[in-house]
Amino acid sequence: MEQTDNSPDQTGTGNQANILSGAHDLNIMGSTFTTIGRDANYTYNSYLPESKPKEITADDLLLQKPLAPDVFMGRSHLVEEAVKLLCEANQVHIAILGTGGIGKTSVALHIMEESLIREKFAGRCYFIPCEILIDATNLIQGLVQAIGVQPIQGRGSYELLLDYLKGCQESLLILDNFETSWRSRT
Repeated sequence: MEQTDNSPDQTGTGNQANILSGAHDLNIMGSTFTTIGRDANYTYNSYLPESKPKEITADDLLLQKPLAPDVFMGRSHLVEEAVKLLCEANQVHIAILGTGGIGKTSVALHIMEESLIREKFAGRCYFIPCEILIDATNLIQGLVQAIGVQPIQGRGSYELLLDYLKGCQESLLILDNFETSWRSRT
């Protein structure tokens, strides 16, 4: 396996390296891992201040949205509770918290698929994969892209997003892995 060079002219990825980036069929200790898809990595030189990550597009966000799993057991009561809260109140903020791998994203995806949610929000349900939105600027850009706010000359993304959210009908924003953007330094 290749060693990572951390010299100043080394190009890296945002917050984490993808150690299987070039692997298609990888054999480790008798087990074969076949990569049929992988996370998008936005490569930039993190050592140079003028270097910036790739601009996030709506396609990037769509490609990162996972499918709700077909097998979903033991969490339906959480989905029902969230749907009830979202449908009864005008403005609700729900946090689905827990350690990695317990099914938080699966719960959120199943909430989005519920018929009552689809009726109430009528196509205004947005899944935002925050793991590719490495800072506050990217988060705002990602929200603008996901919602489909059209740019206006002379207006910043933040202003456009605020104006849209103030004037729009109720929307459901699912910020998956929000801690990625929240913990960034910018």
